[in-house]
Amino acid sequence: MQGGASARSPAAGSIKGAALRPLVEWYVARGERARLLEAVQALPAEWRELIDAADEHLGFLPSRWYPAALAGAILDQLTAGVPRDQLTARARDGARRVMQATLRGVYKLLFDAMMTPERYARHAHLLFSRYYDTGTLEKTVLAPNRHRTAIRDWSGHHPFLCELMVYIGEYVYDAIGCQDLVIERTGCVSDGAPECTFLASWSAVR
Repeated sequence: MQGGASARSPAAGSIKGAALRPLVEWYVARGERARLLEAVQALPAEWRELIDAADEHLGFLPSRWYPAALAGAILDQLTAGVPRDQLTARARDGARRVMQATLRGVYKLLFDAMMTPERYARHAHLLFSRYYDTGTLEKTVLAPNRHRTAIRDWSGHHPFLCELMVYIGEYVYDAIGCQDLVIERTGCVSDGAPECTFLASWSAVR
């Protein structure tokens, strides 16, 4: 592989292999390895050199950084023509896969430190920054049972990754024990909004 070498690109935004590997595993589990390989073949040559198509994880290493645009180009191929409701379902399922990997991986202790709504609001950016090297994720406590999340200046933004962040939030709030959880997507830069935002509200914490 070539895919072992770090390919961090702070100006354009980078994504950690720890986020990409579980997504690759998820697509393979869905029976879409052939589509993954087609998406890889459609990449520019310099990006194909970062990938090992023979490897079950496409050679993505958890500790390495990769161009966010590379991930975006693959996701463009994989999501082309997929109806909106199916994309939402995929984002929710993909978020579950990423977070399950997080709970088994090197960020488990960080996740364990966020297991109340208040601590999650304070430390959510730390988790975000482990996967993306640009952008700021900020949670504003609107009420004891209501948070607003905003992601700003994320040069590695991609609509599907952004949707994934919404459902990663859903997964975390649910894991914390928030009951009757409602997640409301309220803005995305892909739709012309100044920042990407969503609201989370719940009735109580079990």
